[in-house]
Amino acid sequence: MKKSTIILSSIVLSLAFSVCRGQALVLPTEADVWGSPQTITLNGGSLQLRTKFIKHFGTTCIFNIEFTNTGNVALKEEAQLTKPGSPIYTHWSTSIKLKPGEIAVFEMERRECSPIFGKKKQKNISKCAECNPTISFLKK
Repeated sequence: MKKSTIILSSIVLSLAFSVCRGQALVLPTEADVWGSPQTITLNGGSLQLRTKFIKHFGTTCIFNIEFTNTGNVALKEEAQLTKPGSPIYTHWSTSIKLKPGEIAVFEMERRECSPIFGKKKQKNISKCAECNPTISFLKK
């Protein structure tokens, strides 16, 4: 294998699969209700998160995540819902760019949870809570 092919392969792998830092989400107790806020410190800034469970179908749990920049510096991050300690895949991550005081809501998925059978879409948060969704940020 040529040296240039090896270098290109390692660049592609590092872009698609990166180590991340994560924090377990504070989940609401039911669907369509915002959970309690939680604060995360990132790159010298402060970010407040709130989570709303939307639905569960198949092995996928859908959440709305509200990001509020409560710090004094602009934040630019890549985020993804993952399992604790798992990697973040940059092609699947959400780009978050917030100036101080700005708020943004993103619909995010946590995949590979326990499957549900029967109804196509369910509002029962219990299986999604067992999945332990973690918000992970790409280390920059």
